Amino acid sequence: MTSSIWLNDLASYVLQAALLVGVGALLARLFRLRACTLFPQLGVHIGDMITEQVAQQVRQMVSNFDAQFRATFHTDEKGNVTLVIVGR
Repeated sequence: MTSSIWLNDLASYVLQAALLVGVGALLARLFRLRACTLFPQLGVHIGDMITEQVAQQVRQMVSNFDAQFRATFHTDEKGNVTLVIVGR
């Protein structure tokens, strides 16, 4: 392998890596901005009691906000509930 081919390959890999990092940073920023607009609308806060009715309302709000998202709730052995919003 000659040095010119090696340098061309290296430059291609560096460009691809930079592109992936840049796109990843943009997507992370986009989702952070969207999360900042969604969370205040949910009406639930750390320490709130989550009933089945509240959970259903949160699921509906998340779905209405963006059909690509869904809300799930996980309960640990102490009864603590964690809200997780994931993409479909």
